[in-house]
Amino acid sequence: MASATLTSRTVQSTDPSLSDEANRLLTHELRLVVGQDAVDVPADRPDHRSDRHAKHSGLMAAAISIRMEVLLVGLIVAMATLIAVAMATNSTWLAGIAFVLLLPGTALVAWTVMRVFSEEQHLDPEVAAQLSAEGVGDPDHVFNELVHEFRGR
Repeated sequence: MASATLTSRTVQSTDPSLSDEANRLLTHELRLVVGQDAVDVPADRPDHRSDRHAKHSGLMAAAISIRMEVLLVGLIVAMATLIAVAMATNSTWLAGIAFVLLLPGTALVAWTVMRVFSEEQHLDPEVAAQLSAEGVGDPDHVFNELVHEFRGR
């Protein structure tokens, strides 16, 4: 089996959509996790250091980061309302609809738990807030992708 050609790659973020300060903070976090300033990676590995990750306004990025919580709260409010109305009107079909809403709610909670546990690294909350304010919709996901780039999968 032939060995892959390796190339040295500096552990850093040079995202043109982020401020110099955000790139500096992200680079610092990357280097803490990777443990080096430069790593050898296969030459054919895609280089995502300069990818644009800030694709949203700060407000939209914040909304994206809490989208699952908002959806879950919405499902809970809808279920509670339906149950209250069902009890007040003695309607079994409204209670049935509320029960049916349990299925996507349970699936959403399970998906969220699996997603949280699949992310190996988490950014410092202040760095995540900075990236979110600059338009990064899911700072932890971006961070994990960059960590995998330097560590391998």
